Amino acid sequence: MLQRFENSWDIRLIDLEKATRVRSATSAMISDLSQLDRHTDDMSNRDRQDFWDAYFEDTELEARESALLKISRRTADRLVKQYLGDRRMLNKT
Repeated sequence: MLQRFENSWDIRLIDLEKATRVRSATSAMISDLSQLDRHTDDMSNRDRQDFWDAYFEDTELEARESALLKISRRTADRLVKQYLGDRRMLNKT
């Protein structure tokens, strides 16, 4: 989590060092960023863009685009499933 205060930042990182599954660096990056995206709904778009700029600092624009599109698809899929589940619950009552 990344949160800006008046003169400081609160940063909380996800440590997946003890994960047992072996993944490619790209797969791990997509998974980590997707997880971060799922848990930072309150992060402003500007803060998210600043984070991505820092995270992808040494990455070509095409690779950034590919990663962010995968993340956005995962987020969109999650939101659609949540929306449909909510609608189904409303229809049952």
